[in-house]
Order: sequence, then C-alpha cells, then structure tokens
Amino acid sequence: MSIAEFISQVGTFVFGTAIAGGLFFAVYWRNAFRWRMLARHYGREWRRPSDVRTMQNGVLYGHDTAYNSYKGILKIGVDQNGMSLAIIRPFSYFFFCEPLYIPFKEIKGWQQSWYLDSKSVELEFARVPEIKMVMPGDQVGWLRKRAGQQITIKAEPTPHKAKPVFWYYFVLIQSAMMIGVVTWMLVDGHVSLF
Repeated sequence: MSIAEFISQVGTFVFGTAIAGGLFFAVYWRNAFRWRMLARHYGREWRRPSDVRTMQNGVLYGHDTAYNSYKGILKIGVDQNGMSLAIIRPFSYFFFCEPLYIPFKEIKGWQQSWYLDSKSVELEFARVPEIKMVMPGDQVGWLRKRAGQQITIKAEPTPHKAKPVFWYYFVLIQSAMMIGVVTWMLVDGHVSLF
C-alpha cells in the first residue's frame, strides 16, 4: 500500500466518522428538545434532595403526536419545596438534558391512561404548559407523599385530550402479528420447540 492510498483511506475513515458522529449528535439533540424547553425555565444544577429514586419512568409530549419516553433512566428527587429530575448517566440524553428543579406550586396533574399496564398521571408545569409529563400513578403517589400532598392531582381525566390511542392500537396489532407469525412458523414446521 502506498502512502497516497493510506492517506486516502485515513481521510475516508475520518470523513465517515465525522458524518456518523454529526448525525448521532443531531438526532439526540433534536430528540431532547422538549426537555430543553423545560430546562429554559426549570434548569439548574443537581443538588442532593432529601429523598431520591433512580430508574424511574416518564414520558414528555407536547401538542404533536410524538413523545419522548425516559423508561428506567429518570432520577427523581424531592425536597420540601419541589421535584428534581435528571437523566441517569451514561445515557446519551444527559448531554442535552440538564437537571431540572420544579417547585410543587407550579405542578398540577390529572388522571391519564398512557400506560397499558398501570394507571398514570399527567403533570403540567405552570411556566411551560405546552409540555406535559406522564408518570406511572404509583411513582406520582410516592412524589405526593414525600411532598406532603403539595401536588394536586385531579381525579378527572386530563382536559388536553392528548391520549396515545394510536400507540395502543399499534402495539396491540404488532403483538398480534408477531404471535401470528410465530404460530404460523410452529404449525408449518419452520421452527421447532424441541
């Protein structure tokens, strides 16, 4: 291999790596835009709250149909005045998601039916009402208990009418299709269990 070929290969590798890295960066930066909207009003350095739970769940969504799910990568802290939120490291989101601190007086909530397997609560934040956060009901129950019931959760359904009905049907249809394909493969003899 000549030096010119070597330099050409190194140049191609560097260029390809830069393109791939740039695309990776752009996708994660764009994916974190709802969190960044909250951070404009509630962002602050993480301070050790009085009580912390890690590996928690949350979903951020706005007026559009897309959403961001932070399943098992959310850290929630509580002190006497508010709730802290952060993304657990080393997940890529944390590069673009600075920790949040939201006072309890700026949080209100409604019953929601986001999760298929559990009750959930939709939280709205006073300074950014267009972004909602949905959390499992038991997680919000823990928050309310630690907050001394300072977060008001209305027993009525959310007035925003933004429920993920499409995603429910999509997951159910996808599961039925997968079960159908596996059943067909077993019956037709393409796959054997033994």
